[in-house]
Amino acid sequence: MTPLNFTVTKEDFDAYQWQDVILKASQQECDLYVDHFYHQAEECGKANDERGKQIYTLLGAIASLAPKFDSPDDPFGPMWQSPNGRSPILDDFTENHLEVFRQLAPSTKDPALRGRFADVLWVKKRDHEMARLAVDAYIELGATIKKLREWVRCTNAIDRALQIAAQLGRNNEPFKKVIVLIENLLAKYQDYGTKFLTARLMELLLDHTSGTQACFSVRSIWWSTTGNSSSLK
Repeated sequence: MTPLNFTVTKEDFDAYQWQDVILKASQQECDLYVDHFYHQAEECGKANDERGKQIYTLLGAIASLAPKFDSPDDPFGPMWQSPNGRSPILDDFTENHLEVFRQLAPSTKDPALRGRFADVLWVKKRDHEMARLAVDAYIELGATIKKLREWVRCTNAIDRALQIAAQLGRNNEPFKKVIVLIENLLAKYQDYGTKFLTARLMELLLDHTSGTQACFSVRSIWWSTTGNSSSLK
C-alpha cells in the first residue's frame, strides 16, 4: 500500500480535472473508479508531478474501501489484504484528508463518490450534515435502475442509505425519503418479473420499519398495481 502520509488542500484538487477521470468507468460505483485513479497517479508520477500523484492516490484509496454493510457502525474494510500487506482502511486517512473530503463532498458531481466522501465523514466524525448528504447521494444512486441487471448495485446503495438514515432517527426526513424511494421502486417494478429485486427491496423495508408500517406499505403497493388486496388478508 502506498503510504498516505502527505498533506493536501482543496485548492490542490481544484487544480486538476479529477472528476473527469471517473467518466471512463462503465457504471457509477466506487470500486470501478479505483484503477482509473491509481492509473492517473502513476501517470503523474512518471511526469514528476508529485502533487498530482498524491491527489489521485488519495482518491484511489477512498474509492477502494470495500463496503461491508452488514456492520452499520463499521461499514468499510480493505479491498484486499494478505500476509504481506493490505489496501487502505479508514484509519489510514488523516485529519487533513477528512477535512478535504468534507470540502469536496458537496460539489462532487458523481453520486457514488459524493456518497463515499460523506459516508466516511459520518463514520469517522459523526458529521450530521455529511450523513444527510450521504443519504441523498445513495438515494440518487438507488433511483438509477435503468437496466434491471444493475439492481444489486442500486439496492446496496439503498441499504446503506437506510442504515445512515436510521442512525439519524426513523422519524426524521432522511429516513422517510428512503422509504418512499423503496415503495416507489416496488410499485414500478412489481410487474416486470424481477423477483430478486422486489424481494430485496421488500426485505429492506421489513428490516428497517415496524411491522405495521411495513404491512401498510406492502398493502398500498399491491393495491396500486392490482386493485385487489384480498390475497394479502
